[in-house]
Amino acid sequence: MENSLTVWTVGLHSRLRAWRNLREDICALSPDDALEATYDWWKTSPAVRRTFDPWKIENWPNPWNLLYQDEQCPNSIILGVYYTLRLADINLDFCKLAIINDIEQRHNCLALIIDSETAITYNKIMSSDSADLLEVLNIFTDDDLKKLI
Repeated sequence: MENSLTVWTVGLHSRLRAWRNLREDICALSPDDALEATYDWWKTSPAVRRTFDPWKIENWPNPWNLLYQDEQCPNSIILGVYYTLRLADINLDFCKLAIINDIEQRHNCLALIIDSETAITYNKIMSSDSADLLEVLNIFTDDDLKKLI
């Protein structure tokens, strides 16, 4: 897989090509390994403050809009991971996109809930049964998310 550290600085066309290559590369991986590779790729993005409200799904960027940006907010990173896995046809039965209350960082954000046991945010992985660390506020269905891709 390409070095994702430079993906964000080489320009849009190179970034789109690198993203296509990532999707092709993860197709041969197990869902867990595909998730790990995709998360590693997206979390190298330069970070900015929140660019969209996770509660307003109608305002979420689509996958290509995310890639047009040189920097990603915490919600964009998780959304990018979800979009990449979905567009690579990775079986996502083990993974749900959710809004959580990150109690430690004191904000609501998008997260991936893995096997109802683990929550992955843009910068950490937590046990989803840790009531002192997080609260799951909303889990999106496939129907909720289909219109975005």
